[in-house]
Amino acid sequence: MTKKITQLVLLIFTLSSAIVNAQWHQTTLNNKTIVSMTANSAGVFAGSYSDGVYRSTDDGVTWTQVNNGLNNLTIWGLAVSGDTLYAGTGMGAYRSTDNGDNWTDISNGLAGIYALYDFVFVGSDILVGTLNSVFKSTDHAASWNYSGSGIVSASSSIQSLVGNGTSLFAGSYNLGSVYYSGDTGVTWNSVGLSTYPIRSMGINGSNLFVGTSDTIFYSSDNGATWTSRPDGISVLNKWTLCFAFDGNKVIAGTRGGGVYISDDNGLNWTFKGTGLPAGSYVNKLVISGNNIFAGTDYQQGVWKRTLTEVTTSLEEVNDQADFDIYPNPASDKLIITAKNLNENSHYMVTDITGRKIISVPVQRGSTNSVQVDISSLDAGTYILTGQGPASSSKMFVIQR
Repeated sequence: MTKKITQLVLLIFTLSSAIVNAQWHQTTLNNKTIVSMTANSAGVFAGSYSDGVYRSTDDGVTWTQVNNGLNNLTIWGLAVSGDTLYAGTGMGAYRSTDNGDNWTDISNGLAGIYALYDFVFVGSDILVGTLNSVFKSTDHAASWNYSGSGIVSASSSIQSLVGNGTSLFAGSYNLGSVYYSGDTGVTWNSVGLSTYPIRSMGINGSNLFVGTSDTIFYSSDNGATWTSRPDGISVLNKWTLCFAFDGNKVIAGTRGGGVYISDDNGLNWTFKGTGLPAGSYVNKLVISGNNIFAGTDYQQGVWKRTLTEVTTSLEEVNDQADFDIYPNPASDKLIITAKNLNENSHYMVTDITGRKIISVPVQRGSTNSVQVDISSLDAGTYILTGQGPASSSKMFVIQR
């Protein structure tokens, strides 16, 4: 039992230390401006401004330039569909079926079209957002045709293009407005935000997030209604440049070095940007395995952090326990509540090194709560472990 408790204490201590102290670290791709990123089972890909595509197959430890076949080295967009990589450049689209070793020009129908920013895939159809609106291919990228009917201008810069099934959304940067298409891009209709340059969009099921220069907007009804959801995001970080998703959690990258996470569809945001340079632009976020990567501007390259450091909170660690404690922080007393308190249960308070401080037996006849006198303990962080058939632990703080 003592060994099991020690392991639980060490686990929570390790998790809490990682969450509190961890931060972003720069990878060896440290002197390039990164404007696009994607990942597949082979590795992580970073698209740079003027230096082409970089690939890492070892979680960002090393990077290799993979530009064979690319005639334009400004990589505004990168995307993956199945085993195929797509790159949108300053002029022209490219495809690779060997993880970037070789690229093939697939620009038939895109002559004179500049800055291909974002790809979306609907069945066998491919759509791309460009400086010159939206284009679509229905023949596996053998040819492209204009597909921006209903978007206010063919010169509308569509820097964000996302989809959920046949529901597609296009965000115009230079003219503002979000456009919706329910017919895979045959026609588009404005669904609002016309006064805001659309800097980024992300979609997670029916939850649509739009980043502007002023706030984050949210819609769950295909843009019929919008709510502004900036709570927790610093004024200095209000430009939202990208989104990533891990389950129901949305991660936002901003101008100003800010990365934020929300687990309630943007109602509240928590800062997760520690370690990133002040003032940096987080242009792209991509999740690969157990890591999250950030592509940044101004030749600050690619940064990396363990995904659980970003997505896990101390509250979630505590939520794994089968009992509750309050108040937390505490001062003189701590109250334990549980559904199945009985005389066969007891609890132990330890410090974060695992040293036993107080043993708390549950007396016969107890109800569903027990009180612990902690008035003699110093201020600091402690761990309460329930010692029963299924041991679990919670952290609490003593403040004086």
